[in-house]
Amino acid sequence: MTKVFILFAFLLLQINAYGQLEKKSVKVSILSADTVLIVSHDLTYSEIIDRKTGKKAMSPPVVVNQRSNIDIIHEKVILSDSLKNQLIRILTKPNGNTKYDMARCFLPHHSILLMKSGKTSYIEICFDCKRLDASKTIETSDIHYSKEMWTELKDFFIRSGIKYQIPHNSEEE
Repeated sequence: MTKVFILFAFLLLQINAYGQLEKKSVKVSILSADTVLIVSHDLTYSEIIDRKTGKKAMSPPVVVNQRSNIDIIHEKVILSDSLKNQLIRILTKPNGNTKYDMARCFLPHHSILLMKSGKTSYIEICFDCKRLDASKTIETSDIHYSKEMWTELKDFFIRSGIKYQIPHNSEEE
């Protein structure tokens, strides 16, 4: 009876484990992706007024059915291995124990899109409030939020050719 119970418990744990999403750090996610893009896009994560119906609706997401939503993307840059490594350094550079106080607006117009085996995951970025959100498969605990990180990340996007909706007021930084 005990052996049957242990076997049953083991099988249940295995079934549950396969149902869980495997989360990877930002560094591992970027390095293991087949393609990494940085993009600018229409507003996501917000309630908008539908121009046709006049009704409130949610803005379209940057990823739909595990594919990038090309209908809302304005600019895109495919990152070389060198640029991927620069991006990882910017996001994960230790900053001591400095915590950056993030605002709450979260009106993202930029993303890092990670494509692997035909599936796209994302890191959504709001340069105004200095917040980000990621797909369920990306663990963001290795990102070191700091004023420097946000400045370097914004500069990285601009140097790469992404300019749409990037705030240019340096006094806010």
